[in-house]
Amino acid sequence: MRTISALVLGLCLSTGALAQGREETIAAASTRIAELQRSFTVEWHSASSDTAAAMAVRSALTKVLELRDSLAGNPYVRVSSFSVGIPAGISVELTFPPAE
Repeated sequence: MRTISALVLGLCLSTGALAQGREETIAAASTRIAELQRSFTVEWHSASSDTAAAMAVRSALTKVLELRDSLAGNPYVRVSSFSVGIPAGISVELTFPPAE
């Protein structure tokens, strides 16, 4: 298996199933991670209090969990782990199983 880590500074999950083919699935996952990055960056930087910052982090974690769950049975790409760093950083590790 090949594994990569992508630093994601923000989070937002778009709904809908990933495409069927390997390349389409990887492209769709990349787009979703970019959306996550943009959204979290905006939420984090617009937080005016500790409570708002905590809500932004909670929202980000929820969306990464949704991404992980949506890819759980995917034969092409999966979220194998993720972590949150302060300030406003999320690391998402993707696993690419070997092609069958």
